[in-house]
Amino acid sequence: MDPTAIADITDKATVLVVDDTPDNLYLMSGLLKDAYRVKIANNGEKALEIAAEHTPDLILLDVMMPGMDGLEVCRRLKSNPQTKHIPVIFLTAQSEEGAEEFGLDLGAVDYITKPFSIPIAMARIRSHIRLKQQADLLAAMALESARLNAEAQRASRGREDLLAVVAHDLRNPLATILISALVLQEPPALNNPGVSPKKFGERIHRAASRMQGLINDLLDLAAIEAGHLTFARGPHQALMLVTDAVEMMLPLASLKGLQLSIGVECEDLLLSCDRDRVLQVFSNLIGNAVKFTPAGERITVLGAIVDGAFRFTVEDMGPGIPADQLLHIFDRYWQAGSADRRGIGLGLSIAAGIVAVHGGRVWVESQVGRGSSFHFTLPRAG
Repeated sequence: MDPTAIADITDKATVLVVDDTPDNLYLMSGLLKDAYRVKIANNGEKALEIAAEHTPDLILLDVMMPGMDGLEVCRRLKSNPQTKHIPVIFLTAQSEEGAEEFGLDLGAVDYITKPFSIPIAMARIRSHIRLKQQADLLAAMALESARLNAEAQRASRGREDLLAVVAHDLRNPLATILISALVLQEPPALNNPGVSPKKFGERIHRAASRMQGLINDLLDLAAIEAGHLTFARGPHQALMLVTDAVEMMLPLASLKGLQLSIGVECEDLLLSCDRDRVLQVFSNLIGNAVKFTPAGERITVLGAIVDGAFRFTVEDMGPGIPADQLLHIFDRYWQAGSADRRGIGLGLSIAAGIVAVHGGRVWVESQVGRGSSFHFTLPRAG
């Protein structure tokens, strides 16, 4: 449990004394000031105002007051969610026995009859403040328990997601490696003119590279969530970042017959960023666009100063994203459905985490049938 929460509970308690008689206020303040923080009010309206602003640990409330009496004050306190849990002790005269019963029905915890024995009155006050502090402590512990339980459930879901990723997305490339290795180990197969060791070696290399990429993604995501992602910030030209990213992704786009175009304003503008990490963001965003853009179409990478920040945009001509999916697009492991499982749903989440580490933000705009635009911002150097 957070130590500050315990400190707040065990700190010096606050007592609000409400009485229309100055002598009574003076007396009670003198009795309480050494052990408690004391607030005073000489009428009901002022008492409600102080209770709402300071939330005292106990209220000593006179019943008979002009205007709003103590019973009405208690009723209003108990009807307000902010003050309903504050214990109220009525200060009553011996002739107000009916008021005492009514006050207890309203929610008061006790009453002290005037004239009162100081030791007994102080004992009752101590007892109810102790009960209030214990109730606050139990409430704080319950909230902390609920928080820890929620974290445990999130961690459990994270482990389940990770196991699903490992089971599904590592299984296929691993199977390719195992089958190819078995073929290469069989002499009859190697003597077959139709079996090329180079071809099987390339299959193993592609499968191993895919596995390595997945493992690197998982490590990056874990580092982002733990706040330990390493990056080396430096000044880099916006145009060069886009140019390098497009050149890096051009072979992949060409395989699908896609065109990659560039449009960057303020070409010489320097940005404060980690070049390799920014290229990783572009790789995820452009790679995502390549996956979902039909062959022969165009992907455009833009850069411009917008509202004082430099904004990059990757525009595709894909099918677009339904509105109900836009809220989840950057969630880890999230995919629109299992029918088209291309990747494990880590790329966009990692891209968002890298941008956040740089102090930028990432978002998407999309319409079904009209493509998508992924945006992210980076701070300017200097």
